[in-house]
Amino acid sequence: MLARAPRGARARQRARFARALGGAALAAAALSAVQWLPGLEAAAESTRWAGAPGGPSAFALRPGALLSLAFSAGLADALKGDPYFWETSLHLGGGALALAAWAGSRREGRPALAAAAVLLFLAFGAARFLPLGSLFRAPARLALPACAFLSVLAAAGVDLAAARGRDAGRFLALLVVFEALAFGVLNAPADPIARELPAAWERAAAAFSPGERALFDLRTDPNSGLALGVPEPWGYGQLVPRRWAELVFASQGVPAAEAGSSLILRREHPVLRLLRVRAVLTRPAPHVRELAPTLPRLLLARAWTLARGREDALAAVLAPGFDPERTAVLEREPVPAPDPAGTGGSARVVAEDSDSLTIEAELPSPAVLVVADSYATGWRADALPGSAQASYDVLPADWALRAVPLAAGRHRFVLRYAPASFALGVLLSLLALPAVAFLGLKR
Repeated sequence: MLARAPRGARARQRARFARALGGAALAAAALSAVQWLPGLEAAAESTRWAGAPGGPSAFALRPGALLSLAFSAGLADALKGDPYFWETSLHLGGGALALAAWAGSRREGRPALAAAAVLLFLAFGAARFLPLGSLFRAPARLALPACAFLSVLAAAGVDLAAARGRDAGRFLALLVVFEALAFGVLNAPADPIARELPAAWERAAAAFSPGERALFDLRTDPNSGLALGVPEPWGYGQLVPRRWAELVFASQGVPAAEAGSSLILRREHPVLRLLRVRAVLTRPAPHVRELAPTLPRLLLARAWTLARGREDALAAVLAPGFDPERTAVLEREPVPAPDPAGTGGSARVVAEDSDSLTIEAELPSPAVLVVADSYATGWRADALPGSAQASYDVLPADWALRAVPLAAGRHRFVLRYAPASFALGVLLSLLALPAVAFLGLKR
């Protein structure tokens, strides 16, 4: 019995630690729910939900990247054949790596060493074997937490050396710092921050009307639209709406399943007028390819077509006779239904920010207001005082855009992005705050 007591005590201690670790993970998830829940919903409607082109291995570490764990610049570049220190490289330093291995060989350091090994294993492409592994777009980024574990082990290695002799510990700590400084100096950014863009592009951009977009080859000129002050069809966020990308790719004869965020237009298609793409700006000329004049951001359609699924909707929008100024392709019946014989009316945006549009409209007869911005399920429309309707529906239109059915009369409403997941996230985060505070005070 005396021999078993320590093992039982250790088992209870491990159980308490596991419960504490699990509770901390749940508390962190609840506190941050206001961020990750709407982020997950937005990602599910983006091209990223399908994973990276080429699968998880496309942005995984290459075997040669292991050399950069110990070597800084020069030698590592020559050995691994890749001078690009970014997400495809690692660096810890030879001294730090040796210290981490020393600490990881001891019993108390084995969990951290095992965690680093698993993360590196996934970073080198093993993520594709996991459930939902196809969603890993850049598993190489898992090298960052792996290096964090190794850094903790390196610090533990310094403590081990210091226990054997204070001078030895100081020397090894200085060696690690020196290696880090050397890596920073030898791998300082060499590219200028300011980019020189072709004068032809600048002249073309100056002639754009507000809201018109330009298409660049993202493989050679990323963020050029941002530098020119011209919107790009893909936007400037990390998530490209999947419906939007599918429509652009399908207009070029590319299967919708292959939609991404880098495409050079091979042919001019009328749907690009609807998406307000005014020009294609490419190199090496540099080349400026003017497209047909774009359509307004707000359109009042009196005719509508009911689509039965994605293929039907895309086919209707891409059909040669489709007229977006008169007809809207919808996925459910509009209420109120537009008057096919009606004419006239006006609509304008009176205010907007990153998440909302305030729209005023006046119609002599019912119509469908098509907003030529990307659709997502989180968009809502709220009536303002004095509006002709008490409530408004937001429907997907022309596969990738938004539609709001309007009755005759004067309208004033706010079209805002307010996904249900955001409200749920706020509730979970608010409920978690007092619970975490109570547990903290109890401790």
